[in-house]
Amino acid sequence: MQKVEGRLPEEAQRLLREAAKTPNTPKDPMAKIKAIDAAVAKVKSQYPSYFKE
Repeated sequence: MQKVEGRLPEEAQRLLREAAKTPNTPKDPMAKIKAIDAAVAKVKSQYPSYFKE
């Protein structure tokens, strides 16, 4: 695997920013955390070279 330094690609940044905008609600007080976790998992699967093993 090739080592990559620097920023994540724009698409990955966008996914993470959108996840961070997810509001928590009384019905789901963990909504933001779930959205961020899902976005991180997606970014890691699409851009694994940006993450340490």
